[in-house]
Amino acid sequence: MLYDLAEEELWSDLTVNLDDTLPAGCPFVPHDQRVYLDAIIAELANQRARSAWERGVVAYAESTLEDLDPECELYPRTVEKVLLNGAPSWHNYSWGGCALIYDADIAERLCSPSGLSRSDNGRRRPNAREEWLDTQTRACFQAAQLVKRIACTHERSAA
Repeated sequence: MLYDLAEEELWSDLTVNLDDTLPAGCPFVPHDQRVYLDAIIAELANQRARSAWERGVVAYAESTLEDLDPECELYPRTVEKVLLNGAPSWHNYSWGGCALIYDADIAERLCSPSGLSRSDNGRRRPNAREEWLDTQTRACFQAAQLVKRIACTHERSAA
């Protein structure tokens, strides 16, 4: 995969920093990966997403987890690195073709029916500052944060 590194500085806030601290009391406990992954996917399925954006974020989280190798080591501290699947940042993940690549598909996943109509089914930019792939970058970042929060909560309940 080719990643556009020229804009890396613009997206430094969405890059992975493995030194980020987890919520207080979040343990780092080894576990059976498949059971753990299934529990996270089940928790995502139970999310009460109220808006089209929230449903889209949950869909990105589910799709990235379903594409994971069952042998991957998914811990709260490594969630983001594992989900990035080798990409250095969420910007590179999105623009590098690791997620949806067509504007219409991204718009359909993230927009309400009225928003989809307003954007002419993805033919128009989502806003003045972004392309659809930038919007997808934000959604993927939020999806990773959601998975990280669920993983940490699941670890606490298992400990």
